[in-house]
Amino acid sequence: MKTKLVLCLLLLGTALLGAQGLNPYLNLIHSSRCADGNLRLRWTDPTGLGLDTQCWYSPDGAVWQQASSGIYSDQQMQALIPYEFGQNLRYRLRTELSLMNENLVYMHTPYLNADLFPPQLGQLGQIGTDAAGDSITIYMPHLDLTESWFGATQTKLYSALANVTNSFPTLNSIFSYNVYLTTISNPDTIMDSLSYAMVYSFYVTDLIQPGLYKLRMSDTGIPSFTRIGNVQSMVMDGKLFLSCNLADLTNDPDFGAWPNSVNALVAASVTMNISVNPSTQEFSFGIGDYSTPGILFFEDHNYQVAQNTLPVCSDIWFDTTKFRFNYNDAEGDFPLVMELELPDSQILEPMPQSYNYSQPVIYSVQLPYLPDSVTLRYSDNAIDVVEDFHILVSADDPVQVPAAKFSCRLPNPLRGGEPVTISLSGLTKDALSVRVYNLRGQKLGTLFEGNSAQTNLDLPWNGTMNGIGLDSGVYFLRITQGGRTANQRFVITK
Repeated sequence: MKTKLVLCLLLLGTALLGAQGLNPYLNLIHSSRCADGNLRLRWTDPTGLGLDTQCWYSPDGAVWQQASSGIYSDQQMQALIPYEFGQNLRYRLRTELSLMNENLVYMHTPYLNADLFPPQLGQLGQIGTDAAGDSITIYMPHLDLTESWFGATQTKLYSALANVTNSFPTLNSIFSYNVYLTTISNPDTIMDSLSYAMVYSFYVTDLIQPGLYKLRMSDTGIPSFTRIGNVQSMVMDGKLFLSCNLADLTNDPDFGAWPNSVNALVAASVTMNISVNPSTQEFSFGIGDYSTPGILFFEDHNYQVAQNTLPVCSDIWFDTTKFRFNYNDAEGDFPLVMELELPDSQILEPMPQSYNYSQPVIYSVQLPYLPDSVTLRYSDNAIDVVEDFHILVSADDPVQVPAAKFSCRLPNPLRGGEPVTISLSGLTKDALSVRVYNLRGQKLGTLFEGNSAQTNLDLPWNGTMNGIGLDSGVYFLRITQGGRTANQRFVITK
């Protein structure tokens, strides 16, 4: 019978044939904090694994908690994560699936805030559970694993194991020893029958002692152990904790490049018994159990924002068939609201060309015709909706304004009494007026009257006219310059 270590490595190798180049969590994006106190976390799932995907979050280094998650739309998943401004939030995803009648877990590696040993169990992430009473070539209760966890910092890797007896003895007798291993493999080199392991064991002369090892399988299925570093180990509250330096792995010349091609490692824990024949002094190996293998993606997803900053859309470009612009958000939030309204009240949905919101993202939409003006609405929290009004002027228009934009941007809704900035762009040197009207068309006052020396103008305003605060309601901002008029609807709330 093949040893369990061979079987485990073959299982991992088979899984990785499909895992190389596959990250089941594509286009992972987040919104800002919404009215219900949650961030919206979304990701694309072209593999169809999303039904089994969990979302976990940890605010300010607290234990990991599971968030509500599910299908949002075709091939897109969504999770709701509670958030308070100022928190240092970490979040990650975990997916469990069955492969060749064995369980396999994809997940983001749980990151800890500090290198403390042993770590709090709740700050690690569960890879999987294992049924009690199973074995491979030898059954001993101490070797029967029931659960495994993993975690990391920028410099260390952490593992934790549970078994049937809640104890991890290494010495049974002078001729029998127990060994507990957490194997760590680089997907780029695992098919070479090469793996690494954090080992918890007795000091077996000329064979093994606690430490970090390089493991190779011989043609006979017997593993060879080459010690390359130290490990920290402790049994506490019935769990075995192990830790090693990440650099001890990555500095080994056989480990391969790090980060590797998929920015992931594979972890699985194995138990063994080593027996010594008292007559021949030869060693024999028995495999007790193995844990659920985990493919761990090393992506530290972190969100820490003191307050929300409204997004900005700029660099407007259009022709007779397309409208395009850049969306930029200081916190990297994606827009929950993104729509373009035409003069006939037709609503179009601009689509992103990428999902990396840490930088400006190009949005575009096909136009059914070239309108005289459009209203662009967008929001990263579905509360504060920004409205930009753009007059689209072609190159042959008699006004002869550059074919770019005449636009107004202001937060919407406005909170009465709070200072805001009304940003105008695409201006000329003609006389400019900015006035406020109510829904009945009554002029309430003037915010600006004169000439603008620049193409851009910022007007500070606090929602008052003639020193009196406007009541909650709907109003219009009318901007007039050089024969052009733009009306922008906005709401004031108290």
